[in-house]
Parts: sequence; C-alpha cells; structure tokens
Amino acid sequence: MAYLWFKSFHIVGFVAWFAGLFYLPRLFIYHIEASERQEPVKTALKQEYSRIEKLLYNLIMMPAMLFTIVMAVGIISTEPDVLKQTWVNK
Repeated sequence: MAYLWFKSFHIVGFVAWFAGLFYLPRLFIYHIEASERQEPVKTALKQEYSRIEKLLYNLIMMPAMLFTIVMAVGIISTEPDVLKQTWVNK
C-alpha cells in the first residue's frame, strides 16, 4: 500500500516540477521583452520578473524536484523489484 502512496506523490511532484520547467522559460522571454519598454517601466518589470523567477525556482521547482527524488527513493525502498521491470532496462 505504501508503494501506491509513494507513486502517487511522485507523480504529483514531477508534475509540479515540470510545470515550473515549462513556465520558467516563458518568464525569461517576458524578462527579455521588458527591455523594449520605456525606462521607468523597464526597470520595474525587470525587477519584478527577476523576483518571480527566483520565487518560482526556489519555492516551487526545487522543493518539487527534491520531493520527486524522495518519493522515488521511497518507491525503490518499498518495492525494489521495480528496478527489474523491462521498461526500466531498455
């Protein structure tokens, strides 16, 4: 039963992690596009996008990555035979 809980939380973790991976480049594009604005707006936008990028990376992506890894270790510790499945070996 613990295997299914670890597996469920592993999926939740990597979905959150990959959502951050897909959104971070979009923030980088917004950051670059802010350079085309006039000066008072440009500085404010760049500061805000930098802040959001750091928050996304530090508060969502890193914990989600670590959570995913911990859940993977939990899966392997409860069911070591998972590593012997054919889809893993190919």
